[in-house]
Amino acid sequence: MRLYTDLKKYFDHAILDKKITFDDFHINKFKEFNHSLIGRYGKDIDIPHRRDFFALSITITGNITTKNVGNNSIPPKANRVIAISPYQIFSIKKPTQEAINSLNAVRNGFTVAFKNTFYPVASQTPELQTLFPFFKMHTASHYSLNNADLDEVRTVLEKMHKQSQCREAYSRELTQALLMQLLYLIKKAIVDKCEEAHQNRYYEITSQFEDCISKNRNDYFSIGEYAQRLNISPIYLSECVKNATGRTAKQIVNDYKIQHAQAELLQSNKPIAQISDEIGFAQVSTFIHFFKREVGMTPSAYRKHSKSNL
Repeated sequence: MRLYTDLKKYFDHAILDKKITFDDFHINKFKEFNHSLIGRYGKDIDIPHRRDFFALSITITGNITTKNVGNNSIPPKANRVIAISPYQIFSIKKPTQEAINSLNAVRNGFTVAFKNTFYPVASQTPELQTLFPFFKMHTASHYSLNNADLDEVRTVLEKMHKQSQCREAYSRELTQALLMQLLYLIKKAIVDKCEEAHQNRYYEITSQFEDCISKNRNDYFSIGEYAQRLNISPIYLSECVKNATGRTAKQIVNDYKIQHAQAELLQSNKPIAQISDEIGFAQVSTFIHFFKREVGMTPSAYRKHSKSNL
């Protein structure tokens, strides 16, 4: 599966007014995105792929694209925030020309994307996911905002859009400050307001399970230990996760381990042995075998291949 690492090129192909200033941050209004210009670099965004950056899609009115995030197919809806984590499987269903023509005048919203290097506090992908748990890999990828929260978010987005396209002194720092404000506003607005995660007990338990993994990235536990922390049996945890995601609880933990490893390989110069130890492998050879089985190449090959495509 293709991994996109060049944020600027990923979006640049289809932005009508190209004013992308930063290599590790992007923002555009929906009206600036021309779906008919999906070209060279991003021509296959309708095919499931992965990106190494965080992304938010904030719909105010009139969005026209269905987004597939992890295991969820998310249709267009006003007052909606979609959060996409690094390395999460993602694709966009290309809209028909009729849909583009009918809603082009009224579609209103923003796409925000950023790498961990742009966020001024947390330096690694796992740290950001712990700080902002709406960036999950399997559950709770979309949320509704009430009108008051949406107004606050929209005000910050407008400021961020304007500021990010300036080439004045401290433009980067001011945009970073606005991004931090945006993420905390979303966090405040959507606490316990997930549309999907609380529809039934399966999603609720799986969401809590993902929170538990994210908050303990320095220690990956057994399924029995996670179940104990959630005050449920391992069998029930496995049942909930399987029903909510179609994957086993062990596979979910492995997904987070792989994401952690990929982030370290791309975002640090740590030796493979150190990364292996941090993720909880007693032997580096076991980690290499695990990574190759999941990703299709060794950690060293992944690091070399991915960085050569930056």
